[in-house]
Amino acid sequence: MKSCQHYVATLQQGINFVEQLTDQEYGVNIAGKSSPMGTHVRHIIDHYHSVKSGFTTQVVDYELRKRGSLVETSRQVALAQLVVIQAWIKSLTEDSLDEIITVRSDVGMGSCHIIAVKSTLARELMFASSHAIHHYAALKHAYQLLGGKFDDIDFGLASSTATFDKQQCEIS
Repeated sequence: MKSCQHYVATLQQGINFVEQLTDQEYGVNIAGKSSPMGTHVRHIIDHYHSVKSGFTTQVVDYELRKRGSLVETSRQVALAQLVVIQAWIKSLTEDSLDEIITVRSDVGMGSCHIIAVKSTLARELMFASSHAIHHYAALKHAYQLLGGKFDDIDFGLASSTATFDKQQCEIS
């Protein structure tokens, strides 16, 4: 479905990145400068799983996280989860994107304050994708701190930034 192509492509960027890492790189904590890459990937997957689960239950709960799970330490488990989420997004229909769902999230600063608001599956997929890109930027930075280079120059760039950069090149 055309409207989900961006979300599928965003997940593919994550898959491509994780595939190129070694197991050691995936799990290393870079001397207080960044969380292990596996922690970022698990966090991204948690958000997509919340949306996927919410499609079934009609409640997206971003507070349901799997901290300390195997996704944080196993690249293979993380890759399998990313592929499952990507396949699920490919299976969605246009009508399903308009489904009204409730979203729960903790907005408290220093104390728990969970609110619930109405949204749509399309809006939450857009959020999960934007959220993933934000973490991709952190992953890219962590990888560069390890001396790694990644060929995808758009990895970790917001879509609007990547589009703007391309338009600037066309003008020059």
